Amino acid sequence: WWRPEQRVDVSWPSGGVFRPEGVSCLPSNRSLSGGRGDLLLSSPFALYRTVTDSALEGGIAGLTLEELPGDASAPGAVALCPAGGAAREQGCLLGALAARGGLDFLELWPLGKPRGSAASRWLRLEGVPWRRWSGALVPCAVFAGGGEAPSAELMADEDHLCVLFAGWRGPDAGAGIEVVLSPLPATPPASTAAAGVALAHAQLALPRAHETSVVAALHVEPSSGRLWAALVAGPAGGATALPQLVAWDLLRGSGGPIGRWQLCAVAARAGSQEEGSSEHPAFAPVGLCTDEASGDLFMTGRGASGPELLRGPSPLALAPAMLHPLPSI
Repeated sequence: WWRPEQRVDVSWPSGGVFRPEGVSCLPSNRSLSGGRGDLLLSSPFALYRTVTDSALEGGIAGLTLEELPGDASAPGAVALCPAGGAAREQGCLLGALAARGGLDFLELWPLGKPRGSAASRWLRLEGVPWRRWSGALVPCAVFAGGGEAPSAELMADEDHLCVLFAGWRGPDAGAGIEVVLSPLPATPPASTAAAGVALAHAQLALPRAHETSVVAALHVEPSSGRLWAALVAGPAGGATALPQLVAWDLLRGSGGPIGRWQLCAVAARAGSQEEGSSEHPAFAPVGLCTDEASGDLFMTGRGASGPELLRGPSPLALAPAMLHPLPSI
């Protein structure tokens, strides 16, 4: 089981009708108790960055959402970040799926810079577009085999970054989660026609008990290469099934998940009697990420009363024995 400890107090735009679609944790996020909270939350219409409400005291301070300029963001955009010290040099990229000329692309551009500018980089995706995806910037040298590897020159360059993606194309496009590795171009291509093609790395099967589940959210940890997935019951799974968390180690794992947890009834706000139950699940996840500084897991979605942002310790931190690969079931 994984039970979030807190519902973070957020001033949601449009109140209870706000529809979160994802959350990204930026590597500079040290605390939500002061200064700018480094979380990005997406909606169908805009991308927002959290700002701490310094007027609140005690516990985790309340958050307001500041909309990013339209030319520097995209609805549903995902942040792809490097780990640790590399974040200060390379910085994070934003990524969004785009279709041009009948082809599917992933556009990447620096956080805070205009989309579609000379700083944008493009990767061509083949097959059915991803419905859910996430990614991180990792050293190319950590590539652990499978698929077509980057060039030997990139592999020998510990400072060169590759983009590690995970994407789910939907239940009708083949089961499992596709993991993709691609070198990050040093300079943008002259046109999308010259965009790089993402290199297939691996295909991860969902645990057998959840093969018909819907992948509601994905997150790739840049510091560890772990992949997190939030699964919800598919059409045949029943309306009351609780969401599941599954984790894989993309860099050192054997292909099977390293942990599986059921999302327990979510924690209530301070002073509130609200609580979900196994009979009536009160939360539907749509996004998750881990904070590099604290190791905490953030999850966003909609609860019984509207949008929610949950926070709790990583279940791997609570059960370190789960760090070893488990057999698929």
